[in-house]
Amino acid sequence: MAQKASLPQLPNVALEQIFRNLDFLEIQPVRKVCQNLRSYIDNHHRSDSNLKYVSITVERGKFNVNYNFFDEQNKLSVVYENLPGGCFVQSQINGILRETYLEKQDSLEIFCHDFHNFWKNQRRELSSFSVEFFGENENSEFLNQCSSLLNDHFPIDQFHLFVTTSNQIIPILKKVDPRCIVINNKNENSENLEFQDFMELNQWRNAERLFIRSFAISAPIQKFDHFKKVSVFFRTASWDDVSYLKESFLDISSYR
Repeated sequence: MAQKASLPQLPNVALEQIFRNLDFLEIQPVRKVCQNLRSYIDNHHRSDSNLKYVSITVERGKFNVNYNFFDEQNKLSVVYENLPGGCFVQSQINGILRETYLEKQDSLEIFCHDFHNFWKNQRRELSSFSVEFFGENENSEFLNQCSSLLNDHFPIDQFHLFVTTSNQIIPILKKVDPRCIVINNKNENSENLEFQDFMELNQWRNAERLFIRSFAISAPIQKFDHFKKVSVFFRTASWDDVSYLKESFLDISSYR
């Protein structure tokens, strides 16, 4: 009796016929079967991840990611958490819960590997990308990974940051290209936000809308006149600033 071939043993032509009938989410579990299938999928069958919204929460040793897709039928949420001796991964795809414990693995490494696979296959602009930080010093390793995790100047409509310190802003913002930038300070006290490095980014010059909440701004008000919509807080304003605002508001095309 002839022995049946397993999936990794099938010729590429047969694999292509199988994967052609699977969407991006359905293919992901197959990538984790073995190295041969992962290499084939990554090199020969890179389907569009079709993401619409992505949100990430970053804690010490724990990452929570929510993916929403343009087809509005599929939803995926994944939690990566370091536990003694390894990493616990809990995923929920369209209401189906799966849990895995990976021995001698780190939550940041597993998160970055999975997220990069989604990100590199995204072919259209994201409607919304959100990153929320808990804590300050605990997130330094995540910020260091951003340079390789995100593609340079990836187009995004709305980019939301929830930060605990201003140092968490630029490492992520410089890797994306949003039309709308929303920065939220999670601390109760309004920290002064120095804008010199921020204003030198192309993202600052290219964005159309800017909303900064619970940060006190220290920058010339003229630096904001290219935005179509702005919501920021200045601790002080000179008479020249007030006069400039008056003239700008009279010109409806400059401010709204």
